[in-house]
Amino acid sequence: MNRSPNIIIMAPVPPKRRSRIWRTLKLILFLGLTLGSCALLFAFAIKYTEEYACVLKFVKEDKTVLQTVGEPVEPGLFAWTLYFTWEGSVRQTAFSFRVTGPKGHGQVKARTYRAPVGSSMFIHFEGQEIYNGVYSCP
Repeated sequence: MNRSPNIIIMAPVPPKRRSRIWRTLKLILFLGLTLGSCALLFAFAIKYTEEYACVLKFVKEDKTVLQTVGEPVEPGLFAWTLYFTWEGSVRQTAFSFRVTGPKGHGQVKARTYRAPVGSSMFIHFEGQEIYNGVYSCP
């Protein structure tokens, strides 16, 4: 009686489809949180610049804004940065933010350019130009 031993062949188990889905969801969540936190960082960073303070000063004193939103004019929580460059002594910005008051709210869009040989500032409120001239803040 010749009995051969039982041979068991082990095949690799294919990865579960469910684990792939969870890995993909985790990756999407991680990327979303990372990009979201970067966006929030840029949404707050412009608020600490001289350009933002200058634009806000003009907006709070503008008659069109005061008629639309009332007084006091309060800026929104975020200021969305389109671009901010600082190369040597040349600074350029473009950003937007919301303002609110007792009568309502509105959107402010601003662009500034500062250089030793010249400067400019453009401010729009709800699509209407409220300032187009020289950057006149310190």
